Amino acid sequence: QYCVEQPHPSDMAECCKYFGLPFYVELNKTHPRDFFHRSRVRVLLKNKDGSLRRQDIPNKNALLIALGKTIPKLESRKVRLQREQQMIEKRQEFIEQKKKEQDEVEQQKQHKKETKQQKKKQKGGGSSRGRGRSRGRGRGKRRS
Repeated sequence: QYCVEQPHPSDMAECCKYFGLPFYVELNKTHPRDFFHRSRVRVLLKNKDGSLRRQDIPNKNALLIALGKTIPKLESRKVRLQREQQMIEKRQEFIEQKKKEQDEVEQQKQHKKETKQQKKKQKGGGSSRGRGRSRGRGRGKRRS
């Protein structure tokens, strides 16, 4: 219900700043199951004496629900997702362009191969057998 697709640590940090909760972004930390996505956000929910910093966010679950409600509303997230979408489109265009170039090169090779075979046929056969003279000493009369 409150899930957010691909939440970015900067989005979480911005929400924590909005909530007035102290946080720390650890850039080089990863989760063992998901080590490709780097960074983690640590949030302090309680004061040193054990009292809550915010009464409406008493625990991690409540924090996650609050983040799930506020992250989709962030303007910076919308801009970042638009940029990512543009980058994906550019990559796809680049991949299509490379495929077209490879296809053209492949067609040129095929055309060159076909013209070479046609020239061979016009000369009088494709194989070396039956052309007339044999090369070397092994086929004719043996000389002693």
